[in-house]
Amino acid sequence: SASINHDTITKVQCNTEVFDTDNAYDNSTNFRFTPQTAGKYFIYSKARIDTTASNCEIVVTYIYKNGSLYSYALVDFDANDGEGASVSNYATIDMNGSSDYVELFAFGKTASGSGTLGVEGDGSAHPTLFGAYKLIGV
Repeated sequence: SASINHDTITKVQCNTEVFDTDNAYDNSTNFRFTPQTAGKYFIYSKARIDTTASNCEIVVTYIYKNGSLYSYALVDFDANDGEGASVSNYATIDMNGSSDYVELFAFGKTASGSGTLGVEGDGSAHPTLFGAYKLIGV
């Protein structure tokens, strides 16, 4: 597990690999997926972000391609602050197979206007995950 600061977009550092047949994910330095074969890739993510004070207002996950926003998913509690949320985000992205890369970022905002939010890690239910696979025949 890790934490992110209130009101700050932060890279999610998924550091445990389940499998990486092409050695395309850097799980120790850049925490990014860089495929070595050109094509269309299905990128998926889920992040469980929460507070212990039950004052969570907004939770967002972002998929970035080459350092720029490509896709985002949002849970907004509006005036009914929650403890947290699991936010899933998916995208199909064309990758050049040499220098294109994707990364997962997260954001959380609390009603108190300060503090940190937890990003739950590799428990048995995998509350936070990030992955990709190449689409064949498209």
